[in-house]
Amino acid sequence: MVAAAVDDGLNGRRALTDGLRDYEARRNAERRAIFDFTCQLAALELSPPDMHHLLAAVAANADAPNRFVGLLAWTCAFEEFFAPSSLEPLLASVAERAG
Repeated sequence: MVAAAVDDGLNGRRALTDGLRDYEARRNAERRAIFDFTCQLAALELSPPDMHHLLAAVAANADAPNRFVGLLAWTCAFEEFFAPSSLEPLLASVAERAG
C-alpha cells in the first residue's frame, strides 16, 4: 500500500521514490482492467451488442446491479465479476427468460 511505501521512505528503509514507483506499478497493474472498462463507459459511445446483453442481464438480476456498481466503487473485483463462473449463469438467466 502507499502508506507502507511512504513509511519505508520516511524511516530510511528504502528510498521514497523507489517505494512509490513500485507501488504505482503494482496499483496500475492491479487496476488496469477496471480502468479500461471505465474509459469504455465514459466514452459515451454505443456499446457492442454483447455489452447490451450484459447490461440487460445485470438489470434483470436481483444482486447483479450492486455488484456491477461495485466495480466502479472497487468493492467488487473486476476479475470476479467478469469471471466465466459469474457471467455464464447471469447471461443464461436472461436467455432463459427471453426464450
